[in-house]
Amino acid sequence: NVSKAVDYVCRRQAPNGLLSSTEAAVSHAAMYQHGFGTLFLAEVYGMLPDAGRNRQVRDALDRAVMLILASQQRTDAGGWRYDVRPNDADVSVTVAMMMALRAARNAGLSVPKSVIDSAVKYVKQCQTADGGFVYKKEQQFAGSAFARSAAAVVGLYSAGIYDGKEIA
Repeated sequence: NVSKAVDYVCRRQAPNGLLSSTEAAVSHAAMYQHGFGTLFLAEVYGMLPDAGRNRQVRDALDRAVMLILASQQRTDAGGWRYDVRPNDADVSVTVAMMMALRAARNAGLSVPKSVIDSAVKYVKQCQTADGGFVYKKEQQFAGSAFARSAAAVVGLYSAGIYDGKEIA
């Protein structure tokens, strides 16, 4: 079953490295699918006994990670959004990418510290006075929500931050 899932995910990879269904590639779901697809590939990478299969997964994983690195917002934000173009960010897509990058790093791929530092900065900027987190840093007026707050904590944990005022 895992081999079938690996085949499916790898078949869904676009030439630019995007892991997404055709339908999602034109919607806001593409980067969510990419983040969780990358997380999946990173987790199975070291578990496959077949050297040929392992090479297939490594190649797909390399391309997927490169897309994540290239699509990080380059302004002061440092997060990710629905599109592969780095022009916006939100906490939920950012957390998906942080989880994927942590798994990729754990699998032995190189992930620049500056990328993680920028993502952490973005997540921290999404925290409100009540301790929760908003969807986008520009939406402090909207108030925090439980699901986004839980996701933000997962993102910080993925970056190796286990203590601090943001976690508390």
